[in-house]
Amino acid sequence: MNRPMTNEEKIRFRRYFPKLDTNRSIVTDNVTEVYNCIAWTVKITSSWIWPGDNIMDFDAFYNRRGFVRSPEEYACSIAAWGRNSSQMTHGSVLADPETAKLKWESKCGSDLRILHKRDELECEEYGEILFFIDSTLLWQMTSLRLLFPK
Repeated sequence: MNRPMTNEEKIRFRRYFPKLDTNRSIVTDNVTEVYNCIAWTVKITSSWIWPGDNIMDFDAFYNRRGFVRSPEEYACSIAAWGRNSSQMTHGSVLADPETAKLKWESKCGSDLRILHKRDELECEEYGEILFFIDSTLLWQMTSLRLLFPK
């Protein structure tokens, strides 16, 4: 499902996220309380997952699933959001690496799942991106390419 936001959704999302260009955002799933942003970052749509409020809880959650913090933004597939390291708030995923500037995807609490530009969800409630995460395998392959170029 990919569709533009309705006028009602645009009004609601502008209140949540003042930086969001609601005319360009794309809805990828309807309102549901079944799963949230963190579940979506690991492709789970059958349960609500919250690892805890601090950065160590997020690290532990993602590490158990084969993910690590990425030293480079370009090599990431997940962005971890928070107001600070003890107030983590959100996770978003890179929907399409070819169009990364436009194609981050977020499940916004019990509201819609949307495509948006990377920083458009910055706000008082979500804070900002604090770090990036990727699979350990991808991170290792990227590191090897940097160490041993052709």
